[in-house]
Amino acid sequence: MVHAFLPTHEKTGLSIKVNGDISTDPSRTRVVMDDRTASGIERIARLIVDVIAESLGEEEGTLPRADTIAALVPLSDPRTASFQRRSFRTDLLAAIQRSAEDRFKQLRYRPSWLNAVDFEKLAKASEIRAVGRDFENIEGVAGLLRFLGAREATLKELSPGLTVRAPSTPGAAEVIS
Repeated sequence: MVHAFLPTHEKTGLSIKVNGDISTDPSRTRVVMDDRTASGIERIARLIVDVIAESLGEEEGTLPRADTIAALVPLSDPRTASFQRRSFRTDLLAAIQRSAEDRFKQLRYRPSWLNAVDFEKLAKASEIRAVGRDFENIEGVAGLLRFLGAREATLKELSPGLTVRAPSTPGAAEVIS
């Protein structure tokens, strides 16, 4: 049986904790997931993806919640889980990725070569669905978004915005270089 609840997180005030009862094979070398656990993992994964989308301000009428995203960013890169032995964690991360499907495919985050203010201006002018500046200081957010299907914005995608809005002087230098 798998349960999830939202306890208080020290820094952000939010976090998700997932508890699950799992069993092992007789030699205790492999985790055995039954149908009930697999079903619970899928439900928790959908919940996490929904919370991420809402916290990014993706859902209509929702405001960005950087504190919630900070609580959901894994401590290690979630893409490495596919190379690890099957466990509750690897199954949950795979289910989160499946639940995200194409939901974040059109989402773009700031490229490292452009400052946050100019990226926000150019993304809006280019009509790109972009991650806001509110999430800039969250360590690991780009890796989480990449895991969910978002990509770094390219110059080609931001170029239409250059005809509508001029970047700042430092932003222009970053675009040219």
